[in-house]
Amino acid sequence: MLRPRRTPVLEWLPASDSLLVEVAEASSTRNAKGAVPMPASHRRPSVRLPARINASAVATVVEMLQSHDRDPDPAGDDWLLLGDLARAHRVAYDAMRSLTAHADDADQLAVLAPHFGRIESRLFPWLGNASSLDRAASAAGRGIAITTGTKYALVAKLAITAIRRLGSPLPIEVFFCGDDDLAAAERAMLAALPGVAVVDMRSRLAITDCQRSWGNKPFAALASSFREVILMDADTMFVQPPDVLFGMRGYSDTGALLFRDRTLAPGLLSHGYGITALICAAAEPFQDQLLYGDSRVVHRRSSSVEIDSGVVVWDKARVMPVVLLTCLFNSQPFRDVLYTWSHGDKESFWIAHETLRIPFVLAPGYGGAIGTLEYLSTSPSTRRVCGGLFHVDDRHDPLWFNGGIGVRTPTRNLRLAAPSVWAIDYAGENVLWEFKEGAFCLRVDGGVGVGVLKGGEVEIVRVMVELGKELFQL
Repeated sequence: MLRPRRTPVLEWLPASDSLLVEVAEASSTRNAKGAVPMPASHRRPSVRLPARINASAVATVVEMLQSHDRDPDPAGDDWLLLGDLARAHRVAYDAMRSLTAHADDADQLAVLAPHFGRIESRLFPWLGNASSLDRAASAAGRGIAITTGTKYALVAKLAITAIRRLGSPLPIEVFFCGDDDLAAAERAMLAALPGVAVVDMRSRLAITDCQRSWGNKPFAALASSFREVILMDADTMFVQPPDVLFGMRGYSDTGALLFRDRTLAPGLLSHGYGITALICAAAEPFQDQLLYGDSRVVHRRSSSVEIDSGVVVWDKARVMPVVLLTCLFNSQPFRDVLYTWSHGDKESFWIAHETLRIPFVLAPGYGGAIGTLEYLSTSPSTRRVCGGLFHVDDRHDPLWFNGGIGVRTPTRNLRLAAPSVWAIDYAGENVLWEFKEGAFCLRVDGGVGVGVLKGGEVEIVRVMVELGKELFQL
């Protein structure tokens, strides 16, 4: 997987599209809080196609596709080849999008379309009869996509109800895969909530083998009817209306917003080193100049994890190749490799962006904690905040947290307390996380910001706790 290799990168860089940044003109400077990683100033040799695709450019793309005639490794181990195939598809996708936009390019479109169709059917068979271009063109508006099965349907109901209490009108699609994933009673319960549609993703994608849990999440983003989609876990709890995500710094420039996970010790559960191996293989031509140039995993080696996928925001019209590749990473046989070397789906979103060199923005701070403040001794350095994984917005105000409100299945011994204190890691290194009775605790020390919930924040978590008692108390 780490076999050294250098290949020229074929890219189409239309000057009119702000998503595909001209690397030579970009700054590598990062915000003090690490909010907006930009491409490095150096790039490898590449073949550049014109913004307006002509016959010569089409011939170049066709030749490239014909040279990528190998199918992905059936064992899922060759991420070098997988990255090459994904980049070839990205080039063809951009060329097809350009040709489709100009009616007088119909002849060249007819030349390229069969080759484009073949690479899509090889890499992404679950697209079915609708191409990725068709899906990007048909998606419209903004909305939320959630995946859940029967086990966590009540958690999803709690999260959705809280969103409505916050005043968000965003439409929500809840996805499941197959009759044995989400039972009929739970489907009816969720469909009765205002502004919610419950969808079997097999009705929108040509999925023949349903999977469970994390692997369904990127497929939900692809299957959703929304152009701009907030992909959230069923146990993600918003303290502000999720609508604010679309206005966060950098999202309008890139069409992609990711959040970072906790800073955990390098090598934990063999993660960190495995993530570096995967990203250096899939994004091999760019491994020395990643878009995220100050990664805790790859560069600083201060953490075993990087990205938290509890919330991901995508504009599918702008980053569709990334959506497809993330789905592929979470499909067999690649899923087994990914989940062996990282924690589920989390890193696949970031790796896909780096593999295709399609920019994204990172929210401020690293993963924090929300819950209660504890004192282990009289020393201020022994303070810690224990609770769910927590994130802030651009103003560093509480935005959302993961893990529900402390319980995710009905129980007789229900003990719920409203979170009141939060802590956020701004350093990304030399922070201490401790584990206690099902909760992670973040030590309040240098590089960690602390705050208390106020006003409407207190009210919404009170509502969450009351709803939790109503839904989960046996």
